Amino acid sequence: MKVVTLHDIFKQNALCLAKRLNTIIASNIDEPILYIVFGAHQNPLLLLELQKKCNCKYLILNSEHYSSDYFKNKYYLRLLKENYVADYLPSNLTQLKIKHDINVLTYFWFEFPQQNKQMIRPIDILFIGQKNKIRQEIEDKMKKKYPQLNIQFLYPDKYTDITPILLNAKSVLNIPYYDDNAETHRINQALSCGCDVVSHDLGELNVLYKHFLYLADDYEPTDIKQKQSYEKLVKNQLQIIHKHFHWVVNQIQTDFRAV
Repeated sequence: MKVVTLHDIFKQNALCLAKRLNTIIASNIDEPILYIVFGAHQNPLLLLELQKKCNCKYLILNSEHYSSDYFKNKYYLRLLKENYVADYLPSNLTQLKIKHDINVLTYFWFEFPQQNKQMIRPIDILFIGQKNKIRQEIEDKMKKKYPQLNIQFLYPDKYTDITPILLNAKSVLNIPYYDDNAETHRINQALSCGCDVVSHDLGELNVLYKHFLYLADDYEPTDIKQKQSYEKLVKNQLQIIHKHFHWVVNQIQTDFRAV
């Protein structure tokens, strides 16, 4: 078993997961083993070709919301249907089955290494992500209401390591691209960098995150209680999600060897 990623945005997550599973990051897919794959939506055709060539099996870590355009890609759909799937969002389990006939075995979470806490943070409020109408409206509203604050909305058109930017931010906004999406990748990375996170209601995930961030649909929290540490969040997630994920991985490996 090895971990592999097709996108640098998941590089830190892949390193953390490989460490948890006591395995390594694969530089190539060339063995008849189980590969746990981050970012499979980036090149599903290549993964299918490599799978046929080396007779391997994949556990695809689907990081895409069920409404994503990636689910219009016939090769990505085929990849998910012919392999094992884990998902980052509980609501995706039902919707992927209904909309795309994809079975999700379990959930996974995006773990990041904890960063040294930087005390001087010039950015008061930060958002980083793809631009859309809602995000632009929130940016305009906040900059108009709080002209005295350093508010930055960044809409990069290509991947860049945002860790240095997060280490300079006091608060990070979690504004979803899709209406019912938690976007836990953004939440976890910001928390790992010592930022306060202000998020919309996370629905079914509130129970996991309510003690670690501020929930406010207008992104102006009134709850100013001290939040619990990222270290505590990691410990909770390992008990709630990773423990079962590890069990599923062991079952898959057992089944794969028996074939």
